[in-house]
Amino acid sequence: MAVIGWLAAGAVFLIRLHGLGSLPPGLLTDLIASHAVAAAVAVVYTYFPVTFFVLRWYYPGLVAAGHICPAETERLHRLVRRSRIYLGIAASVPLIGVPAGLVFLDPDQQQSVIGPIVGLRVGGLFAFAIALRTFYALDANLNALHRIVDPHPHQRA
Repeated sequence: MAVIGWLAAGAVFLIRLHGLGSLPPGLLTDLIASHAVAAAVAVVYTYFPVTFFVLRWYYPGLVAAGHICPAETERLHRLVRRSRIYLGIAASVPLIGVPAGLVFLDPDQQQSVIGPIVGLRVGGLFAFAIALRTFYALDANLNALHRIVDPHPHQRA
């Protein structure tokens, strides 16, 4: 759902920019790329703490109350795969997305934004380190929940 919100905001952003006047193509492309990077950061970096919170505090209560079904094992496997994909995206955004925005700027514009770009790269690396730590904790929680939901995986026919 967050992606849809960011896409809608991007459309509104482009409409408002077009209404203000014409912008050089390089700057417009850079603004669109910056919005895409911000969307990826907002979606991916919020995924880990929200999923961690739900799996650490909410889901065990459902398991303890008996609100689970055999399909939970497959859902947990899908969640593990999705988490690994999001971790890859979280790693690539600060390393690839931020500098890629520089490609569309002329040298004078690049010099004016070099400070914020360095700040974004450093901030992105710190955010990735936090996301990585959260991923490891999430992975441990998923493995523990998988053992609870499916305690005898080898006894199936």
